[in-house]
Amino acid sequence: MPDAPAVTGFTANAVDSTSVTFSWDDVLANKSGFSYGVGMLQSNAADAVVNSWKIADNTQASLKWDGLQPNTEYRFAIAAVKNGSTTETGIRSAIITVKTMPDGMTMTVSGPAADAAEGSDLGYDSSVERAAGSHLTLSAIGHVKQLGADDSETGLAPTYMWYRKGRGETEFKLVGADGNLAAGTASKLEIDLTADDDGAQYYCHVGYNDVGLDTGTTLVNIEAEETAPTTVNATPIRTRRLFSQASAGAKKFLDHTLVNTAGPTDSEGSKDLETPETPTNPDKPKSDNGAKTDTKVKTTTTAKNLANTGDQTFALVATAAAAGATLVVIALIMLIKRRKTH
Repeated sequence: MPDAPAVTGFTANAVDSTSVTFSWDDVLANKSGFSYGVGMLQSNAADAVVNSWKIADNTQASLKWDGLQPNTEYRFAIAAVKNGSTTETGIRSAIITVKTMPDGMTMTVSGPAADAAEGSDLGYDSSVERAAGSHLTLSAIGHVKQLGADDSETGLAPTYMWYRKGRGETEFKLVGADGNLAAGTASKLEIDLTADDDGAQYYCHVGYNDVGLDTGTTLVNIEAEETAPTTVNATPIRTRRLFSQASAGAKKFLDHTLVNTAGPTDSEGSKDLETPETPTNPDKPKSDNGAKTDTKVKTTTTAKNLANTGDQTFALVATAAAAGATLVVIALIMLIKRRKTH
């Protein structure tokens, strides 16, 4: 049935001499018309025939199968089934094999739980998300008990074997084992996570003699590394550049204006070769070195140099300022000549 979802998380949580208790992920909570069907199979073959079914409605996530024989091995699988039918089913889960306990013995398992507090009741984490380089502790616990004739209980110490299957791998491989732990003591698997752990799956097999149960499977997801975006704010950089250029241009303009209006200084260098001076008025005052000073040509050349800095706007302002300074100088010269005449 294409509309029937696959049932995930199918595990056996408890077993005694005559029953097995199963649990699974609740994938039918919002799916009407379907129920959960737990089937007992003839063998471990992928196409094994189901001998019998037990049905749980779509609000359940566990089921106890009783009426079994002690010390006997059974195989089970689960699928979504159409209400009122066991011939119309969805995809069947993987087969799990469970052996019942001897008379008077019980076993329960829980976990894996991620980074659980010491001594706490272990839940089940079907998946965990961690960052590469972090440390992960997976814990599982099994309780094996022997019931006495007087209904007393004796705790027995199980063994723990951890299995791992990496992304792209087809089989689980043993990665760690604990034995001879005190009864009711949790087994821990310590993992220093790397990028290779992304998509890895882990579970723990809890055993006593030749009987054992598997915990659920935990999927590890490695968080993607977050890198802050690199943003270059061009506006402040451009503003600072233009300000520096404008400051340099203004200084150059003022230096040239002062030199051309107040006369040469001791630090004045060679003439500006870019635009040679051409005296046009023989009556203008000469500098101390005998060369005639054409203020208009000099200040205009200064504005041109400013334009070459790349800041056209400042060059226009400087040109206007230079023109104004030239008019002031001419006015002063005419005033002096007029006073000399009178």
